[in-house]
This record gives sequence, C-alpha cells and structure tokens, in this order.
Amino acid sequence: IFPPLQIALINDIDICIGDTVIVLAQVSGGSGVTYNYSWTPSNSSDSIVLLHPSSTQQYTLTVSENCETPATSEDFEIVVNQYPVADFSADVLSSCLPLETTFSSVISPSTASCLWDLGDGTSSTTCNTVSHVYVDSGCYDISLQVISTEGCTTLVDKSQYVCARDIPIPIFDWDPDTSTMMNTYVEFYNSSTGATGYQWQLDVNGNISTTTEDEFHYTFPNLQSGTYPICLTASNDFGCDSTVCDEVRILDHFFIYTPTGFTPGDEDLLNNEFLPVIYGAQPNSYLLQVFDRWGGLIFESNDTGYGWNGNHQQTGERCPLGVYVWRITVRDEYSPTLYDYVGNVTLIR
Repeated sequence: IFPPLQIALINDIDICIGDTVIVLAQVSGGSGVTYNYSWTPSNSSDSIVLLHPSSTQQYTLTVSENCETPATSEDFEIVVNQYPVADFSADVLSSCLPLETTFSSVISPSTASCLWDLGDGTSSTTCNTVSHVYVDSGCYDISLQVISTEGCTTLVDKSQYVCARDIPIPIFDWDPDTSTMMNTYVEFYNSSTGATGYQWQLDVNGNISTTTEDEFHYTFPNLQSGTYPICLTASNDFGCDSTVCDEVRILDHFFIYTPTGFTPGDEDLLNNEFLPVIYGAQPNSYLLQVFDRWGGLIFESNDTGYGWNGNHQQTGERCPLGVYVWRITVRDEYSPTLYDYVGNVTLIR
C-alpha cells in the first residue's frame, strides 16, 4: 500500500497581458515511479507547463500513476492584468533659455506609480504634473514610466520633445572710442555671438535712428558735445533676442591760446596782463611759469584765471620791457594727455 498522491500548493498568479508564466508541478506519494500529468485547459502532459492566457483563466492540474493509487487534483488561477494607459504633454515645447515647462500626464488606473526621466539628469515620481526649468541649451528626450499595482509597466518615450534655445549675446564697440566735437564721425562694430539678425537704435537729441545692418557708421552733430544712448538687439532664428545698451560721448575739444605780447599799466586797462586762454583743462593740472632771459623764475600760477601783470611775483618790482619765456603744463580733461608748451611773450611799456 502506497501513500496517497499529493500536489504541492500552486498559488494564484498575477501576470501582465501578453506575458508567459512557467508553472511547475511538485508531486509526492504513490509509488514515486512515474506520474501522469494533465493540465486543463492547456492539454499538456508534462510536469512543467508554459501558460500565456489572454484573459484571467482557472486551471486544474490532475496527477495520477499506473497503480491503484487514486488520482489527485489542484486548482489555481492566473489573473491577467492590463497595462496602464499613459500619455503626457508639455505646455511649452520650445523656448529661449531658461525654458520653463510643465508636463501633464494622463494615467489609468489612478493607483499606478510614475517615474519621469526629464532628459537632463533630473527625475521625478510625481504622477500628475511636473514643472521643470532647463538651463542648458539642447533638445531633450522625455520618458514617463507608469507601473500598476500588479507590476505591469507602460513606457511612454518622446524623443527630442523639449528644446531649449540659446539666447544671442549682443556685443559691440565703436571707433574712435573717444570722440571730440571737432571730429564726430564714428564707426560701430558688431561682434555678437549666436545671432542671425540685428537692430541698432541710436538716440540723438531725441531723434531715434534705427538700422538692421550688421555694422554702420554715423556722424554726430558737429561742434556739439553730448552723450548719445545706443542699443543693439541681437536675435536668432528661434525668436530669441537680447539687448545691450551703452552711451557714446562726444567730448569738448581741448585748446589753448597764448598772446604774443601785452602792455601792463596802460590807463585803458586793455591787454594789461599775460593770461593764456585755455578750454578743457583738467582741474588742478595747470601750471604757468614765466622766466627772464637768464632763466630766473619771475612768475608762477596754478589758476587759469590768474595772469602775469608784468611785475616780479616775489619782489613786486616792475619788470623791464623785453621778451620773456613762458612755460605751461596742463592735462587734457577729455583724455589722459599731458601737454607741455613753451613760448615767448613781449612785455611792452
């Protein structure tokens, strides 16, 4: 007499639609020599069976042997689960840096979990909406993986879905970089990067001049100093643009005039002192010196409004008529130039 046949418990199995599952029969009892297997409804007679139902299915395994030991059966169920339904969209697909967009998903069932790959090394497990800012230019592959509670996974992958575009960098300069009202012709040079189009805007005393040329030149009002705002907007084919502004300064012109003679002490009070006329001197940079024929210093002044009256500055004595040497050192207010002038002046009595 042999012990009864026994089949080890076969648990119910969850699979995703389209999957195949391997089921192994583990049998004991009987003579232990040869077992006969019958799987229903698969009609297989092996101890191992591959099952791939298209919908939930109840199965029965019956085991017998070629003796008088009664056969035995085991029932189990394979539950076939659907893959989640998933899709997503973004409110901004292409824009200039930084690109800020919000991804929105449509997922069923709502109990599923999510894993986003946003293409730039960033991920998220939020299912409904995900907002993200792209700070580097490029087009990014976006994927959404949705996993049901039964472990069925749907992957939605959209290649080159979001594109962040570079912003052009406007750069310009002009020559000469320092202009005076004696020469107001200026050439503007464009060294922008990442741009395919340009717009210049120049404000001259409220009159706006525009041009779309890469580079241009302009003659500002002659004999007129001033500060003139200028802006360059650089754009590209993706609609991204950037603007930079600066100011062009047209400076007053430095000049100096020195009389060749003067007549101190005249009653008409005209031409009574030697006073050079200077325009555009840098403050505290002026020095006037007068020397006699032997090189002796007889007058010195740091004040552009204070001239030599023909007397010796230290003694107050009247200097005799004759030719005297003057020297002026002065720095240009509108440039770093230091001038050093030497000349003669005739004192007439």
